[in-house]
Amino acid sequence: MRSSFREHAPVEFDTHPLFNVVLVYEDFETGKHAKRTFDFLVQNLGDEYRMTNQMWKFDVLSIPKLREMAARDALSADLIVVSSRGGASLPRPVMNWIESWQMQRGKAKGLVA
Repeated sequence: MRSSFREHAPVEFDTHPLFNVVLVYEDFETGKHAKRTFDFLVQNLGDEYRMTNQMWKFDVLSIPKLREMAARDALSADLIVVSSRGGASLPRPVMNWIESWQMQRGKAKGLVA
């Protein structure tokens, strides 16, 4: 039995690079704001990239194992968004999380406040 190349369905390769975003937020409202920011990125970059995200609430960063998981996500992220109400410094668990990965990432290429 002979088979020709044309008889098989073509394999489609995804040529869009992955763009991974980590969203860290204080509460429900700031989480919604962070997610809207991600949705904006998808709307504007979604044709060029495969967009993914991970969301982490400030509270869970006080749990060492979850903070470690969130730090691994941050190390592999193309963009990290921290969404808070402002007015005060970030809680200690959030600062510990940032300190756990920032030296391994090197210098930031950009910052939006």
